[in-house]
Amino acid sequence: MIVVAVVSAGWFLLGRAFDDSLVGGPVSGAVLVWHPGMNSGGPDQRTNTNAADARRLAELVNDTRDLPRGPITCPADFGSTVRVAFHTPNQQDQAVTIALSGCAGLPGRMMSDALHADLERLAPPGYWPQRLT
Repeated sequence: MIVVAVVSAGWFLLGRAFDDSLVGGPVSGAVLVWHPGMNSGGPDQRTNTNAADARRLAELVNDTRDLPRGPITCPADFGSTVRVAFHTPNQQDQAVTIALSGCAGLPGRMMSDALHADLERLAPPGYWPQRLT
């Protein structure tokens, strides 16, 4: 029985080591803080999402792929970001920062087209076209 417990614990820890999701648990909402970056006037702006949008955004964040290995060039990096704080019931908020220019995406991960489209839809009115083109 002890061997079974050790093997079970080992599989549990091994599975957790390969779990690279950034947002865990049931997401009930999110707050997005939009930072325009350098060369863009104006203060940070804040938007909120409903539970369905927050769950979709969390899934898209978790589905991002790692950047390819090797040298990478990130042209036109203006430093614009969005910090997303995901609300999960009875837990501390889980926050991720997503670059919106240059090598857009999460640190070490690429932004998918679906994540880009959702962020564009959730951005404050007029934010995307003027600040990120």
